[in-house]
Parts: sequence; C-alpha cells; structure tokens
Amino acid sequence: LSGNGEPTSAKSFDAVIETLISAMTDFNLLGKIKLLLITNGSLVQRPVVKRGLQLMAKNKGEVWFKLDSATNQGMRDINGSELGIRKVYQNLLSTAQLCPTWLQTCIFQRDGAHPSEHERQAYLNFIEKLVAARVPVRGALIYGLARPSMQPQAASLKSAELKWLQNFAFDIQARGLPAEVHA
Repeated sequence: LSGNGEPTSAKSFDAVIETLISAMTDFNLLGKIKLLLITNGSLVQRPVVKRGLQLMAKNKGEVWFKLDSATNQGMRDINGSELGIRKVYQNLLSTAQLCPTWLQTCIFQRDGAHPSEHERQAYLNFIEKLVAARVPVRGALIYGLARPSMQPQAASLKSAELKWLQNFAFDIQARGLPAEVHA
C-alpha cells in the first residue's frame, strides 16, 4: 500500500487491511507475496490504523516507514512536513511496536550536492537513539530517486551517487542497525 498520499488516511484503514488479507487468503497468496505498507507514520495514533497494523503483523505484513531527513528543516524541505522529528520518533516507535518495520530513506543530490554533513549526522544520531532505546526497527532501506520528482524543485534533483549511498549504509550499520542500498 502506497501512493501519492498517505495510505493510512483511509477512514476504514483496518477494513482495507482485512479486505487485502481476505483476498490474499482466497488466492493462496499469504506468505507468498508481501503485505507491505509504505507510510510517513503521521496517523499511526488513530485506532483504525493501529488495528490495521496489528492485522498486518498477524499476517506477516511489513511497514516501510518513510524517513528522508532527521531534522525539522529537512522534513519541511523534502516532504513538506511540519510534524517534527520528535513526533516522527514517537510515531516510529508506535509503528514498530505494532508491526515489523523498516526505515525507508530516499537520498538524492540537490543542485549537485549530496545531503549536508549536518543532515547526515542528524540521521545517524537518530539511528543511535533508536538502537539505544531498542526500538524494534529491522533496518534501513537506503535508495536514490526512483522516479522523477513531482516537486517544484525537480529540475535541481538527481540520484545520489552509489558510493555515497554505500558509505551512508556502512555508517548506519556501524551504529548497530542493518542497512541495505537499493540504487
């Protein structure tokens, strides 16, 4: 479940998950294909979302929790989010306690530059905090731009260099969290 919008905003998110599980069961697909939710986690406190995540967990589902920046300014710049990194942390904790969860992070160049050292270090500090608190996040999925951006600044964006992504994943792993690069 993903889209150009937040999938968990469905008023009956839990019913959506029930329907998917039922269809997957009818076609003998449970355990053969992954029931996967890509989310920014902003609505995880809603009871219908919690129930949906619990249903997913009971049926081998998985969450990819979007975290493209670990700074408030970076979240505003990249995702237009005013949620704030403290709330994102709380929502990630709630999500990971309800369903197996991975971080999903898009890294790109803007105007020919990779993320700043400040952004990189803030992300790594966030990872250290997760590991120290034993937040049950399975790892980080690090990737470059997968499709053309729809944002106004699209012309200034391009994929991060593979070596940069690999070094970043190594730094994440050095802090105790598995990381995979998907270029």
